[in-house]
Amino acid sequence: MRVAGVETELPQQIKKASSDLRSVVERKLSEGLSSQQKSQASKFSELQETLDRTRTELDALARRLDDSEVLICQLTPPRVSTLAQSRHSRQFAALDGRLERMQAENLEEVGRVSTEAMTSLRKEIGVGARYLDAITDARARSEELQQRVDESASKLEAEVKAGNERITHKGENLEKTLVRRMTAVENLVDEAVTVAHNVSTRRIEWKLQEVSRVLGEPRHAQVFSPPISAGGAGIMRLEVRVRRLKNLEGSSDADDDSTSARQQPSDCSVFLWAPAGTTVVFELHVGDKWGPSGQEEETGGNTARRYRSMRYEHTFMAPMSAFGGMDFQLKQFSDWIEDSLVVGVEVLEIQANLPLMSTLKSPQELAEEINNGSDE
Repeated sequence: MRVAGVETELPQQIKKASSDLRSVVERKLSEGLSSQQKSQASKFSELQETLDRTRTELDALARRLDDSEVLICQLTPPRVSTLAQSRHSRQFAALDGRLERMQAENLEEVGRVSTEAMTSLRKEIGVGARYLDAITDARARSEELQQRVDESASKLEAEVKAGNERITHKGENLEKTLVRRMTAVENLVDEAVTVAHNVSTRRIEWKLQEVSRVLGEPRHAQVFSPPISAGGAGIMRLEVRVRRLKNLEGSSDADDDSTSARQQPSDCSVFLWAPAGTTVVFELHVGDKWGPSGQEEETGGNTARRYRSMRYEHTFMAPMSAFGGMDFQLKQFSDWIEDSLVVGVEVLEIQANLPLMSTLKSPQELAEEINNGSDE
């Protein structure tokens, strides 16, 4: 705002000063010329009056001389008349000389007055020229100053624009970083709440639906359970892998007897995924232990147990890794009436060190990361 005020006020002040200076110079020149003209007119009037008086006196003297000459001619003899004429001639010569001297003096006075007037006029013109030079110099300086002001304004505008862009960029980076950090905090809090709610939980079962389509059709597949938690451990998952051999695609249907089912190799496996830093003794199981399918069933005189479990002990080192691999045959352990499969895990012993807040940075580290990101 201050630069805009300088841009508008300073040129106007310079223009006003130049206009005032020009008006003063023109007024002084006009006054000087007017005074010189008045002085010259006054002196010329005085000279003209002097000449008129002299001319009047000469005319009166000439008339008197003429009258005297006529009278002398009438009253005196010719010799006296000649002497009178000679004397009159000398008087006329003296008058002519006096008149010439007066004319010369008048001309000299006129020349002196004219010279003084011209000298004064030249001085006034010189002063006016200096004023005009000063005005021209002031105008040039004003234009130079205006150019500098424009350059400074352009530079300032560019700097302000660049500063706004940097501030906007830093603000966007800060917002993204804060959103990312808040999302991480929310995830950690949700995970911690889930873990806290399931501290007393030891056994979890996961019931898969539509297993004939999800697990029965593909030759290779991986199916993961929703996030689970038990025994105070972090977020875990169960995984069922399908690795069906090609020569088993034409195997018997669900109504085959248990003997043929036990003779077929396993085509599925169940794994447990857990976070790093977790040492756990756990038991994986497949089938419904508490339902009717968990009992021994008589099929053609043979018994086929449709529940299986296996115990493991492992320390998970990777950020999120799997362990286990209990094999089973899908047709043997699935419920084909409901088209479902039950898999689960029971946590027997657990030791977990969960760095819930260690992934969060301090405000100083966060500010340094934001500044480094904005500089890049």
